[in-house]
Amino acid sequence: EKVKLQSITSFNKVDRSSLGDLDFLEIDLFTQREVSTSKIFNQEFRVSNINISRFDWSAGGFYQFIDKDIFSDGTVEGEPYTITDGKYETQTMAIFGFADYLLTDKLTLSAGFRADFDKFNQEDYLFETSPSRNNNEFQPKLSLSYQASDKVLLYANYGWGYRTGGFNPQVTSLFNREIKPMPMSKLCQL
Repeated sequence: EKVKLQSITSFNKVDRSSLGDLDFLEIDLFTQREVSTSKIFNQEFRVSNINISRFDWSAGGFYQFIDKDIFSDGTVEGEPYTITDGKYETQTMAIFGFADYLLTDKLTLSAGFRADFDKFNQEDYLFETSPSRNNNEFQPKLSLSYQASDKVLLYANYGWGYRTGGFNPQVTSLFNREIKPMPMSKLCQL
């Protein structure tokens, strides 16, 4: 069986700076400034069959590294203060796979998965803390589709996913430092 191998690589660097006047007066009594640099590296490899058959599949692996430095400060009634000073690193590795099997000319069974392995590190220079967290999450998907006509497709899906979460720069009266991962609702569609 012939297969296709794909490699997708990207690198992004973003320097950002913003300044806000929080009191909207001619005198700078309340201001806020933020400076950040983000570097993101992505690498994905995919392998799949290229001949059309009753069984089509693809599989692969993904890697991402995010390095972000952020500093924000401001003034209150002309007095300077630091809001955030830190470094954030996120490393994600994932494996995934998906397959379609034609049960008949009109009925297709599909199954897939993605397994994510996330690692978060933060260096908070302002509060001198170094929190970290790991997330490991398995996300399956199962589908059954029926091509009733050229214009009508009936299907049923079942699967779930999640959002990774992260860290706030500091604890506030409203929010804790850690933003916990959020499982996405299990999804069943008809």
